[in-house]
Amino acid sequence: MKFCILLLLWVASVSASVVQVFEAKEITVPYFNKAGNLSHRLTAEKGNYGEGNPRLFQVVIEMFSGGEEQIEVGRIIADEAELVESENKIVGQGRAQYLSEEFDVQGYDFEIDLDTNTLLLKRDCTASNDEYDFKSVSMIVEYDESKTVGYNGIRKLIAKEELEIFSKGIGTTEFDEAYTELAIYDGLTGIIDFPEEVEFVRDKQKGSLKNLKIETNSVKSGTIANPAP
Repeated sequence: MKFCILLLLWVASVSASVVQVFEAKEITVPYFNKAGNLSHRLTAEKGNYGEGNPRLFQVVIEMFSGGEEQIEVGRIIADEAELVESENKIVGQGRAQYLSEEFDVQGYDFEIDLDTNTLLLKRDCTASNDEYDFKSVSMIVEYDESKTVGYNGIRKLIAKEELEIFSKGIGTTEFDEAYTELAIYDGLTGIIDFPEEVEFVRDKQKGSLKNLKIETNSVKSGTIANPAP
């Protein structure tokens, strides 16, 4: 009898330690700002819920203007993501692509802060529009919550570390290609600021520039209506 009781206690202990994992499909998670308006909407083809943070696959995150009109200002596509509900963040180790009217931004190992409307891409990053291609180690996208101030989606784009810029030859440019460590794009003015010295090539001639600022008013070709993953 004593052996049977001990066996039953052991089985109960093992059963209690097993965490069930559930798979869900066609997931939709809305997020609302302090005013009660829709600010983000996450959709995923499927996800796993149970132990740890929910993990989702084939993820699309739409960003809205935060007003009653619910205007979409940008969209993030990711192969997979985890919901860190305690910090109100979405994180992932794979690829993430940000689509807006201004730039297509891509990178790996990402973190989306839903409170500050910020996307951090930690490695192998690119950004492009009709005028320029950027490549850098990391990028930060601060996206808009209101289109009323004159820009559409990106409030600020910061490209950092081992930065390479390639001109597509549209309009007048200071360089064909350039190399530096930091670039800051202001979505309101359309100006890209290079705070550090820039080494460049133009017409096969090399040079360097300090305090370089260039203007890009280009809206990239296409729309965000039907993005390709």
